[in-house]
Amino acid sequence: MSKGNRMIDYTDKSTAAKIPATFDRHNRLLESFTKLQEVQEYYKLGQQALEQGLGVSICHLGCGICCRVNVPIAMGVEARNIISWALGRGPLFLEGLLDRCENWLISADGPTHAREGIIVGIIPRKILGEFQTLQGSQCPFLNPDTTCVIHGARPIVCQAFGVTRDPAPICPRPLGSGERRDLMAIISGPSVDALRRKVQLMRQAASEGNPAWGASGLLPTMLLAAGRPERLKALIAENRIPSAKLLMVAGEYHGLLWQDQLDGARQGVPGELLIEHDKGLETDGIDRRDLERAKQEFRQLV
Repeated sequence: MSKGNRMIDYTDKSTAAKIPATFDRHNRLLESFTKLQEVQEYYKLGQQALEQGLGVSICHLGCGICCRVNVPIAMGVEARNIISWALGRGPLFLEGLLDRCENWLISADGPTHAREGIIVGIIPRKILGEFQTLQGSQCPFLNPDTTCVIHGARPIVCQAFGVTRDPAPICPRPLGSGERRDLMAIISGPSVDALRRKVQLMRQAASEGNPAWGASGLLPTMLLAAGRPERLKALIAENRIPSAKLLMVAGEYHGLLWQDQLDGARQGVPGELLIEHDKGLETDGIDRRDLERAKQEFRQLV
């Protein structure tokens, strides 16, 4: 503030030195939101192009088949985008959404048993099977009437189903021109290359703003970490959450977005996940610096 011609500075030097870095970090996070919106819009355009070419809709209300066999993986920036979207629908809606996340995390149903706290990046073999089975279970955001609670802001891995990755053999939608039940159309070629670049740029912007925003995990976990971090801390401290539900992945793993990922998964290839082996770790090109930064951020968070 000013007094006459004098300026009174209430900011000490140590605080002033942090201001440019803080603004830069916030700008990178805002940039990641913008890039996420670009990716989401690109997926919408891809879906429209497919539907026009096939002459059929690639998603039908009242189906929900894909949601019955998939707990989506999402990045931290996607979780925060969903939190913002949910808050726009009212505080009660947001609280109900976070309640779903918490109930799912502490549920004793399913194959999850090992409780060793949060896991960042490296999956112990004894937890890998639990994680894979868990990921293939019903999404907690699927309503009994097969509607999706978060459809308006769903993660890109959900948008990718049937657009950049083959929905066969589980998808019951009508077949379009030239399709077979075991061979269903998706977008490919330069369009997918451009979309992959957009996803990479989004993750890069998010990671530079906050490594935890660019890392990935099961969506209910990421949402509770974003919306109720202190509650998540308490549940972990009380050892109430199976470790398979707390897995965090650094690097470029976002779940099955692309057809080559899906083909690899069908052949037993784990993709970009870090998995323990008897003779060390299979890294698949993960940037170790990303992993270490993500570990630090997640340890601070939970």
